[in-house]
Amino acid sequence: MLESGLRTASGVCAADLKVVKIEKEKLDAIFNLHTEVGLTVLKRLAGVISERLSNAYRDLLSARGHDTTPSYG
Repeated sequence: MLESGLRTASGVCAADLKVVKIEKEKLDAIFNLHTEVGLTVLKRLAGVISERLSNAYRDLLSARGHDTTPSYG
């Protein structure tokens, strides 16, 4: 979504779901016409990435036997 190139991934879902595939060019066109939608998607994506990084940081601290209270300084 953010850069060109092919990616491969696999996963297992624990429940039924529906997946929507949107081609990059069509998604770019939507974001160009409706910039507020693109900004909303970007903010949500940043939130997911931030949460995953924080969780990984806490997991790393926990695995090393440290206090898991995040320190950002």
